[in-house]
Amino acid sequence: MKLGCPRIAEMLLRAGADPNERDPILQLTVSHDAARDGYLDTLQVLAQNGADVNLPDNDGNLPLHLAAREGHLDVVQFLVSNCSTPPFLPNANGYTPRDLALMHGKHRTVEWLENIAPLQSS
Repeated sequence: MKLGCPRIAEMLLRAGADPNERDPILQLTVSHDAARDGYLDTLQVLAQNGADVNLPDNDGNLPLHLAAREGHLDVVQFLVSNCSTPPFLPNANGYTPRDLALMHGKHRTVEWLENIAPLQSS
């Protein structure tokens, strides 16, 4: 699926492409790829067409973990605010999306995730 072109993604999905098909080695879905690469528009199309954007890969990473690690704040905000993605779920190595963003110097993403922490706990 062409990630940077949401119109092509939408056409493929309407033609029956499975948005939850996994890579046989890492168990990544196209949602993981779109989130990691910052293709918010494609991720929105996927979510609107039946993609489960909360499937973990082999390492327990949700698409949110990958978006946070890469500092794609708009994708992080979309997943948390619109897709019921749990923002503080650790992956298989015990790292939360915030932890990954911090380790990779994505300070705006860290700040946003820290600011929603009180909202999520109430």
